Amino acid sequence: MAPDNEVLNYAHTEEIYDDGQLLVVFGIDGSKIDDPNSIDEIDPHIKRLLGDHVEVIAVHGKYWRDDEFAKGGWSVYRPDQLTNDLEALQSPQPPVFFATGDIANGWNGYIDGAIETGITAAGAVTRYLDSGLR
Repeated sequence: MAPDNEVLNYAHTEEIYDDGQLLVVFGIDGSKIDDPNSIDEIDPHIKRLLGDHVEVIAVHGKYWRDDEFAKGGWSVYRPDQLTNDLEALQSPQPPVFFATGDIANGWNGYIDGAIETGITAAGAVTRYLDSGLR
């Protein structure tokens, strides 16, 4: 993890091979990179994040904001933003109920979190409909 003013600020190892690792890397602002598939452009940012000893041999990038279905990556909260606002974000406002991985208690930003909040929202909708307050 790196501060949000870095071009790339998150990396994790997805696979380990005999001759290296496959990394998944994200940045907050896609406009800071002209070509996410350019080793020359990505390499200095990887080295800044992980150190000069890292050798980048291939890259494959995607602008998630341009994906017709995703329309962006997962949420990235600033310090204290989620802990200060989570209760309000999770509170239903009948007749509006939200289910999204971005406000999950566990696995925030993943399908598991979306399933969690979907189950929670379904229960809240059921209670709302059963209450006759519609």
